[in-house]
Amino acid sequence: MRLMDRVYLVGSGEFGLSHDFDCNIYVIDEGNGLIMVDSGAGFGVDEVMDNLSRDGLTKPIRWLLLTHAHADHAGGAHAFRQRFQCMVIAGEPEAAVIERGEEKELGLDVAKRSGFYSPDYVFSPCKIDLPVSHGDVLQLGSLSVTALNVRGHSPGSICYFCEIAGNKVLFTGDVVFAKGVIGLLNYEGSSLSEYRQYLPLLRGLGVDVLLPGHGIFVLTKGQRHIDLACARLERLQIPPNFI
Repeated sequence: MRLMDRVYLVGSGEFGLSHDFDCNIYVIDEGNGLIMVDSGAGFGVDEVMDNLSRDGLTKPIRWLLLTHAHADHAGGAHAFRQRFQCMVIAGEPEAAVIERGEEKELGLDVAKRSGFYSPDYVFSPCKIDLPVSHGDVLQLGSLSVTALNVRGHSPGSICYFCEIAGNKVLFTGDVVFAKGVIGLLNYEGSSLSEYRQYLPLLRGLGVDVLLPGHGIFVLTKGQRHIDLACARLERLQIPPNFI
């Protein structure tokens, strides 16, 4: 599903584009190949491939950017890496977690008990070819992408910031969503205090297009939604949460 020039939504459990476990999966056509942002949980790979074909995206996936280690975002990485031999990129604080694929480290045990995954779901570990840190600039073909480590949802949560077709675009994973919603979990590694400290890193970017890991996307004036979340974190109340 084309969202804007060169940017597509090719998977999502919420929008019925792929398996129910999948986050929003985005693809950027950078000219010589495709950049995928997040991989879903791994059950919807064939559906994602069908969506790519329907959108006329026949170029190979050359890079896979993972926003964080949770299974709905990183569980399909191994399958796409095997299929395309693409470079898999993730935040350095969680790269080893994705490579080990241990349920407790991933929080998958808690997520299963909470009903977000079926008991028989198994995470497929994936080699991370390039661990990134805050402020790293990635040259992915014709596209320059800045990695921003915004802790709060998880220690290694990375937002990817770039300019596409004259628009400033931010892929946020589960860090921040439309309408100033945040992704705080009742789980070790997710921290309200870190949200207060790190979410302001996203202020002043002038984001036009906000593409989160779940729910609706914002195609204009995306910075307003980020700034609303930041303003809420300065007050006494806990901001609205995505689950």
